[in-house]
Amino acid sequence: MMTSSELAFSRIPKLLRDFALSLAESGPSEDDLVAAAASSCKELLQAQQCSVWIEDSVSQKLKLKAATGYTNLGDDYSLIEYPISGGSD
Repeated sequence: MMTSSELAFSRIPKLLRDFALSLAESGPSEDDLVAAAASSCKELLQAQQCSVWIEDSVSQKLKLKAATGYTNLGDDYSLIEYPISGGSD
């Protein structure tokens, strides 16, 4: 009989396959891709909420590109962004 950890680990290949399929099925649109990533991650992690943030290297801002499970963001969450603090590497 498998332990709970072994059972969880045995599910990883299927979960990753399902995640990859959802991304592949989203098509070439970046908006569709990030929406699929947020939705699939939420499901994969059994989370209540999930979001995808993208770094805009030109504006030096972190921008919210997709979100699912949030009740307080409204419809146009694409306006949410934060400046990226400069730092040394």
